[in-house]
Amino acid sequence: VTSHPLSKVYLNNAFIGNTPLCLCETNTMIAAGDYTIRLVPLDSTFEEFTEKIMLTKGVLTVVDRKFGKGATSEGSIISLTPLANA
Repeated sequence: VTSHPLSKVYLNNAFIGNTPLCLCETNTMIAAGDYTIRLVPLDSTFEEFTEKIMLTKGVLTVVDRKFGKGATSEGSIISLTPLANA
């Protein structure tokens, strides 16, 4: 999870860390399932971001958010799976 400015990260309303956040090691991975992710910018002049995401076993999910004023915020949620024939 990355964001600009830096943010607090909540998963199903439980604080899991600050951006940049990588839970990519086996002992820190989050179980597959449906979640609500919430990013709360450390700069309180920006509005928080909330989105439902689905985590799938064996799939890397990347959440990136650039906070802006009003409609100038942008972001992406990308899920990466290995190619079957690679």
